[in-house]
Amino acid sequence: MNQTYNIKWHQKIEWEGMIWFCGFCFLALINPDASHFSFCPLFHLDIYCPGCGLGRSVSYLFHGAWSESFRTHPLGIVAVIILGIRTGTLVTQTFKNFK
Repeated sequence: MNQTYNIKWHQKIEWEGMIWFCGFCFLALINPDASHFSFCPLFHLDIYCPGCGLGRSVSYLFHGAWSESFRTHPLGIVAVIILGIRTGTLVTQTFKNFK
């Protein structure tokens, strides 16, 4: 029995990759020096959070302020490398799915 599956366009997209890509674009466009709303519940409870400052660190990195990025959060550069590889892999897979 030979069945052909009709895969719709939205099933071919690696949505995780698109979300990471949009997140990178957002961090590249915002002003890292401005005060921003935080989604971190620990921040609002005045409890130390090891991840606080990571987004701002990535934003500084995209704006070319390397030392400020490292001062804000030392793992910002590592996060960009790891998430950049993951995002690139997923976006590449999305393009392959459309061929």
